Amino acid sequence: MNVFRSAIEGKRLSSVVFVEDYVQLVFDGDVLTMFVWPEISGGSKIFKQGSEGYCDALSRLINRRVVEAAEHPGEQLSMLFSSGDVLSMSLREDDRTGVEAGTFHGTKDRLSIVWN
Repeated sequence: MNVFRSAIEGKRLSSVVFVEDYVQLVFDGDVLTMFVWPEISGGSKIFKQGSEGYCDALSRLINRRVVEAAEHPGEQLSMLFSSGDVLSMSLREDDRTGVEAGTFHGTKDRLSIVWN
């Protein structure tokens, strides 16, 4: 099983932190920092950074659990939440504004993952 997948599945999103040019998702103490703004899809809607309802769509994921996660190296990171919504972040180099697409810091076993 993928390291990220095993670390994040079953975790509850406890907070969303919007910073000037990135977003942090906190899962029961573990922190996923996304330097590439994620997309949220739910039902027939897709929310992208800057679109109306984007912040609300991210915030609605609070208290939801990650049911399934997938990492496709160099392509995409995605998480299916208990609400049925899917959050995905591009790992493609062309979509980055810096060196890293994102990082994950787990409290258990001091796990650290960098997508670059």
